[in-house]
Amino acid sequence: MKGLDAALAKYPFLDANRCAALGASFGGYMVNWINGNTDRFKCIVSHDGNLDERMAYFDTEDCGFPSGSTAAFLGKRPRATRSTTPSTS
Repeated sequence: MKGLDAALAKYPFLDANRCAALGASFGGYMVNWINGNTDRFKCIVSHDGNLDERMAYFDTEDCGFPSGSTAAFLGKRPRATRSTTPSTS
């Protein structure tokens, strides 16, 4: 948000009322979170971003991912998982 504020302050041709945010992969996760936490953007584009971190445990094609950090994270810190999941934060 600070980067957007800086760009809006520096470039007078930018319109603060017509901003869009877009991202893919982790950027998609971030714009999902942004969508749930601010109404600053008129358009949000999320490509391949996780909306629910709990379900990411089950939908990855990376065989090591479910048995690694995500499994520990889900099992040991369920509240932290909920608080960082765009669909529940």
